[in-house]
Amino acid sequence: MLTQSKKLNFEGQNIYVGIDVHLKSWNVTILSDQMHLKTFNQIPSPEKLSNYLNSNYPKAVYKSAYEAGFCGYWAHRRLMDLGIENIIVMYQTPITWTKKSNWLSYSRIINWG
Repeated sequence: MLTQSKKLNFEGQNIYVGIDVHLKSWNVTILSDQMHLKTFNQIPSPEKLSNYLNSNYPKAVYKSAYEAGFCGYWAHRRLMDLGIENIIVMYQTPITWTKKSNWLSYSRIINWG
């Protein structure tokens, strides 16, 4: 007899995370290869973001980006420690949309245009 599983499994799928970093909050946008999944605001915490991703998109490959600036590199190091592949982009550096390079356009992840 076949049974239907209700467990989420994103194994082998990329989840792209754009983080707009501010002192007291992060604006986070999450995309898959096919669509926009969610945009939300959270406290600046790599652990909280990691918990959210692991709960909602289990076993996916997480790739994030945020803009270099006043906040330094602490978040980058912690995201990497938590298994989230992260890049830091320079302020106003254009990155073009292609699946073959640099994941996704950082500005489109953050602001959708």
